[in-house]
Amino acid sequence: MEIKIFADKQVCGSKVESVLATKQGVLNTPEGKRLSYTVPKEENINDQEFQCLKEDISNLLFELGKDSGSVTRKEVSALRQKLRAWSKPDERAVIIDSLNVFHGSARGFGPLVELTNRLADEYKNAILVTRPFLFEKLKSVRWRGNVRTFSCTTL
Repeated sequence: MEIKIFADKQVCGSKVESVLATKQGVLNTPEGKRLSYTVPKEENINDQEFQCLKEDISNLLFELGKDSGSVTRKEVSALRQKLRAWSKPDERAVIIDSLNVFHGSARGFGPLVELTNRLADEYKNAILVTRPFLFEKLKSVRWRGNVRTFSCTTL
């Protein structure tokens, strides 16, 4: 299986290129260069590490909620409740933050759904953090059992 990767924006004067990535760990450039890459293996997390991670995230949420003007205490509390709802550790989980990615542009909606579905296939649990106007539009994502959608009302 090959994956085609496109860079759609120039960074620091670099030119736009497409690259083919193979499962064998090879990147093929348009110039014919073959570059190798490795993806680190994920380590399993035990119950103690998971509980420690949950506690650290809860502490972070508490600190962020104290003096933040962009997040309300109610929103922090709702996210904390979702975090507590995970009764046991999952092997893998992901949080998809779309708060600053999509602001009303119709072009961004399709890729957001595709990205969420792809990550939900790959990870056992996913939380999608989004804006209220997108929450209703994301019904196709919310029906999945492993995706929890969280809506923030303040900018």
